[in-house]
Amino acid sequence: MKSLTLSLLLSFFPFITFSQQFDTSNFGEKGGFSLNLSDVIELSEERYFLDQIRDISYISRDSIYILHDSREALILYTDSGNEQILKSSHGRGPFEMISPNILFLNDQSLYVWDSGQLKLLEFDRSGVPKNEFSGFRWAIKDFAVANNRIIQYSSGNTRDAVLQKYSLDPVMKIEDFEFGESFNEHNILNALSGTVSMAQNGDYLYWMSPAELTIHELNMTDGTARSQKIEDDQFYTPASRNYRETLVNMELYLNFLSESSYVADLIALDDFLVIRTVIGKEKPTSQPGILSIEERKFRFFIKDYSLNLIDSFTFKTFSNNRVISGTWFPAGSQIGFLTRVPLRDEDHYDEDNPVVRIYLYDLVRADA
Repeated sequence: MKSLTLSLLLSFFPFITFSQQFDTSNFGEKGGFSLNLSDVIELSEERYFLDQIRDISYISRDSIYILHDSREALILYTDSGNEQILKSSHGRGPFEMISPNILFLNDQSLYVWDSGQLKLLEFDRSGVPKNEFSGFRWAIKDFAVANNRIIQYSSGNTRDAVLQKYSLDPVMKIEDFEFGESFNEHNILNALSGTVSMAQNGDYLYWMSPAELTIHELNMTDGTARSQKIEDDQFYTPASRNYRETLVNMELYLNFLSESSYVADLIALDDFLVIRTVIGKEKPTSQPGILSIEERKFRFFIKDYSLNLIDSFTFKTFSNNRVISGTWFPAGSQIGFLTRVPLRDEDHYDEDNPVVRIYLYDLVRADA
C-alpha cells in the first residue's frame, strides 16, 4: 500500500531496503565527526533473507550471529559471508527455539530470547550451548544480562515498569525501574518494532524511550542511576490522551506516526554512545491518502560515556530516490549497517536479484 508512511515502512519492515549507501556529505554538522566506510561483507542468501532477520550480533568478521525468523534459528556466518552452521533447531526441547527474536552479547556469552517460549538461552561466544532459563511471564522488547541478573525492557501496553530486573537462578523479579513522563506517547511508539530500547557498555546499562530524547544510565553493580535530556527543537512527539484508542484506530495511528519524531537506535561503541533518531513530518500530497516523506531525516547524536554531547549529524532518508532502510548495530569501535542492495552493478538496480551486505563504518574525528 503506497500510502504507508516512512515510520511504518521502517518499523514494520525495518530490513527492507532499496539503497546501497547514503550521502554522508552533510555528516558532522558541528565539524567534529564523520562516518568513513572501512569494510563491506556480502552475505550470499536468498531474495527474502533480509525480511526475516530479527537481530544481529557482530563479534568479528569470522563470527557474525544472525537470528532468522522463518528458519527459527541462530545462524553463524564467517568472513566469507557464507553460512557456517545452525546453532539451534525448531522445537521445545533443550536449546531448541520456537520464535527467537532478540540477541544480547557480552564478554562471556551470547544470549537468545525466544518469545515463543518466554525462554532465555545462553551460548558461549563460539556458539556452544551453556544454560537455559525459563519461568518468565511477559513478552519483552529487549534485555541485558550481568552478574546473574537479567534486565528486561517491557514491550509496553501496560502500566508496569518499563524496566524490570530478574534473578536468573531461580528466575524471580527483584526490582522495577521507573522513568519517563510520556506514558501514552511511549506506548504508541514502543509498539513499533524499529524503535529504541537498550545498550550496554561494561557495568553500565543505557536505555531510552522512543518518545523522548532522554538517555538513562544504570550502574548494574551498585544500582545508581542518572538521566540526561538532549535538547533538539526538531524532535517533536504529538500528545496523546489515550494510547489504546490510538493503537486500535488506524486513522489516528497513522496521523500520530506522520507527525511524530522518534528514537530509533541506541548503539554502544567502545568509546561512544550513538543515538539515531527520525525527525521531520510526513506531508499530504496531491494524491489522496499518500504522504510525502521528503522532510523525514535521520539525525544521529554522539555522546561520550560521561553523557556529554560530542556531535550530531543529519542525513536524508532517501538515496538515489530510494528509501534507506536496514538495521544498525555495534561492531566494537565501528558502526555496522546491514542492508539489502538490489544491484546488477554499481549503477543499475535489479529488484529481483538483490544482495545482502554489511557495511562497517569508522566513527572518526573530522580533523584526525
